[in-house]
Amino acid sequence: ADSVTTSAADPTTTTTTATTTTTTCPTTTTTTIYRSCAAVRQANGSAESGIYRLYAGAGLLSAPHYCDFDTGNGPWLLLSTFSQPAGPGISTMNVSQAVYDDVFRNRPIWIEGHAQGWPLSPAAAPNATDFQFLSVSWSDYMVLGQQYRLRQRVTKGEGAAMLLFDVSYRFTYNGYVLQDDAPNAESQAYNLTDRVLHSDNLGFGWDVKPETVRFWLPFTGAIQASKSIFTGCEGYEYKPNYACGDYDLARRYGNAGIIGSQQDNQDVAAAWAPWLSMTNTDIAMVHGATGLIGTANGQPVFLSYWLSLGG
Repeated sequence: ADSVTTSAADPTTTTTTATTTTTTCPTTTTTTIYRSCAAVRQANGSAESGIYRLYAGAGLLSAPHYCDFDTGNGPWLLLSTFSQPAGPGISTMNVSQAVYDDVFRNRPIWIEGHAQGWPLSPAAAPNATDFQFLSVSWSDYMVLGQQYRLRQRVTKGEGAAMLLFDVSYRFTYNGYVLQDDAPNAESQAYNLTDRVLHSDNLGFGWDVKPETVRFWLPFTGAIQASKSIFTGCEGYEYKPNYACGDYDLARRYGNAGIIGSQQDNQDVAAAWAPWLSMTNTDIAMVHGATGLIGTANGQPVFLSYWLSLGG
């Protein structure tokens, strides 16, 4: 079954004072738990985007999740969000070392579900004053060999002046979410095909020439020093550890992104997303368009990843 209906009755409670006795009658709350956002839409063809209770992981525990029914190629499940607040001088340098170590460097990290909470909104909290990193465990929602679509959405700024790009690709899940565990280059990234640009107002010429496109998986401080690693350095890199600078000093651990297969400083999406650089940078970066997405200028930035079974 794609959904289960459960009922929970609150016990009768009695409160006694010197003059009155009040008895509260039992109440019953009914909750429908779905197996996926697709199951929500199947059960209700007019379901609106929002929070639904879904099974979370192989243990079949249930928890609130955010489903997007408005964007094409969905329905979409919100996997992870990375929020950078507005403010003069705010950049990724403001992410404390303790938070970086906890969410990005030391296992388990954000893509394994170890973050500052679960993502329940497709936008940053109003008037946020600090970075916030929210994620489910990606592997709980994918099956080895199954095809999915991965969606990367980035906004910068607010209101009518907000910059936005929203892109998705098809991929086949290879069983890994970290380069640490993957045995070879083919499994250290997801090979992406069938690009769909859902929204884009950057006015930027994306590098969409024929080439292999990948979502390079994050890696942690526990990765073998001799292992070749994918990164977004100069638009594409696959080299041994520390080829892209000192990974501790430059905060390369826990980063990820969508890259082409040529080291040409040109991108098909955000090559660093998230990006935890120790320079004046945003939480996401696009080569060739860093003046728009990449160089911090006091504007809020919001990065999100989504998963769909859509075509």
